[in-house]
Amino acid sequence: MPNNEKGFLLLESLLVLAIAASLLFIPPLLSRDVISATEGELFKQQLESSVTATQNYAVLSGKMTKIELSKQNKRIKFSLLDNPSHSFNHRLIFPESVSALSTTKVFHFLGGSGNIRELDSMAFTIDGKRAVFKFQMGSGRYEWE
Repeated sequence: MPNNEKGFLLLESLLVLAIAASLLFIPPLLSRDVISATEGELFKQQLESSVTATQNYAVLSGKMTKIELSKQNKRIKFSLLDNPSHSFNHRLIFPESVSALSTTKVFHFLGGSGNIRELDSMAFTIDGKRAVFKFQMGSGRYEWE
């Protein structure tokens, strides 16, 4: 090897190392945004599913059910009003990308009819964007705004 090319191998090795390192660190940086967006969408789907299950349970069992939003505890609790230890009762914990804008709110579905007693909404910040879960009057349905 000629004397003027001895340091060239070191330079080539450092260049290859820099390229390999950058390729290894780029995916985790990009995946944070994807994970955050996926968490937000999954939270919305879980909330819809839990609200539907809570309303359906009230209709089919004839027993009143309750949804309780707690901003302080970062969770939504779904439960039977008269049986706090029932297996149906569950909690939806907010992921890091979700926060509640509403303070503590309680919603009741009437047994038998499934009608909601308090017509209100739940406001959240999901991935920095405002999202409102709004119950529709009379239909028992809901929508995101």
